[in-house]
Amino acid sequence: MKYIHVYLAGPIRGKSYEGATSWRDDFARCLFEAKNQLVLKQVSFVLMDPMRSKEHMKGMACIGNGEFKTDGLFVSQQAIATRDEADIALADIVVFNLLDDETISIGTCMEMGLAKGLGKIGIVVRTQNSRYDHPLVNGWNAMTLHSLPDAASFLVSLHAGVLI
Repeated sequence: MKYIHVYLAGPIRGKSYEGATSWRDDFARCLFEAKNQLVLKQVSFVLMDPMRSKEHMKGMACIGNGEFKTDGLFVSQQAIATRDEADIALADIVVFNLLDDETISIGTCMEMGLAKGLGKIGIVVRTQNSRYDHPLVNGWNAMTLHSLPDAASFLVSLHAGVLI
């Protein structure tokens, strides 16, 4: 069995807990469906979610904007940055969800630069004519897609080898 580690990057600061986590749950479902459609049994995907172990933030209306709870292991700026960096270093692929481009996510852009510097495969998910439609965002990543299901299908297709 081969394990592919996938880091799920996307806006957190300024989002509600639900807003920061729901797309990650949606992507996991999309990936499960795409993997099952190809009957891909020799590969498992390990999703690395920067919101893991942050259940104490449930109910927060705006993460990181003055309502930042300090009870929990991964809540200091250094702890967040260190774990995210370690996760990206471990990841084989990084999925950047930029669908919500209401504001530019500085953290997600930093993660993109780090992933590029570490030689990681990046998959960008953004809308057409997005604020993120930029030569570095597009050029630094393997693929730019416009939906989470498409990103999941592309990710699975990268690893859909034939067993002989």
